[in-house]
Amino acid sequence: MQAHPAYKKLLELVRRGAIGAPKTFSSDATIRVQDPDDVRLQRRLGGGTVYDLGVPAIFVARTVFDAEPAQVMAMTARMTRRYGGDVDESTVALIRLPDDRLAHLHTSFGEEPTSVLTVFGDEGSIRLTGA
Repeated sequence: MQAHPAYKKLLELVRRGAIGAPKTFSSDATIRVQDPDDVRLQRRLGGGTVYDLGVPAIFVARTVFDAEPAQVMAMTARMTRRYGGDVDESTVALIRLPDDRLAHLHTSFGEEPTSVLTVFGDEGSIRLTGA
């Protein structure tokens, strides 16, 4: 993610003030995992949507706001019947950062594949798709 040209451009635009002060970050990262033996579904190997799809989004939010999370709230859905495993299939997290800035993250192994990051500022927004 850090070397991706779109990510670098996003940070450049935010730091240049193109959207004013960043206020909210939103991320949707979803894929379909079909194979029940997929490593992403193995808890003992660090499986689950947060580790696989959420960590990069959390990194971007921390970098955009140049701050560490102050508060985190999350809900997960474990679909053990679907996969026969014990990892989260879907997670939604809300993160509060200093100065009342917010981040929303949504990850899933069982939804239409998508990858969208949006940074909302007080004077505009930036949206990356497929990043």
